[in-house]
Amino acid sequence: PAPRRIWAKDGPSGVAFAATKAQSGKVYVAGFESIERESRALVVAYNMQGEEVWRQSDNPTTGDDRWDAIAYDPAGFIYVAGYAAGEGYGRVKKINTTTHADVWVYDNRSDFDRAGQVGTGFESVVVGDNGIIYVGGYDSMGTGTDEGNKKQWRVEKLNTRASPEQSRVWLTQRNPTGIVNANVCEGEILWGAIGDAENFYGVGFQAVDQFDGAW
Repeated sequence: PAPRRIWAKDGPSGVAFAATKAQSGKVYVAGFESIERESRALVVAYNMQGEEVWRQSDNPTTGDDRWDAIAYDPAGFIYVAGYAAGEGYGRVKKINTTTHADVWVYDNRSDFDRAGQVGTGFESVVVGDNGIIYVGGYDSMGTGTDEGNKKQWRVEKLNTRASPEQSRVWLTQRNPTGIVNANVCEGEILWGAIGDAENFYGVGFQAVDQFDGAW
């Protein structure tokens, strides 16, 4: 049979980047909303009838903040991951899907290094077992004038049952090309999955110049 639309929703001015579905039937959508030329990270919940039942908008920095990824944990949580552009760091939030209260908030602003690394951002989040999550994204490397380029891959394994300050289990970063100048190197982890024995598989790309790249 031909597909039919069950419901559709128009959101606020902004962009939605990711969605996930909870066991309750609620659909959670993550992205950002634009308010007075400023982007605020936004996550919205809809019930099975397409009615908005909850939203959370936050802007921890003076710049453009957003959520790029979202994942559902059957233990009763959602995780949203993205970045705070105003200060150049990646952040992740764990939210209870029953109360919609923030349970745990993590950021890697302590890794910020203006001299050699402009900042970081998360673009994927994957849920493992026992409170473990994996977040993937990039490091923006350079002098601070080209935040959109000169990136290397970044993946962090986090224990969300620990305090945010003690939650990092490991961090891996890689720039296979070895090139970090002239705006020619970009690397990002855009999607991830968990395999056997909690192995993390990341998918993304590595560009070696402005016209050529590879998976």
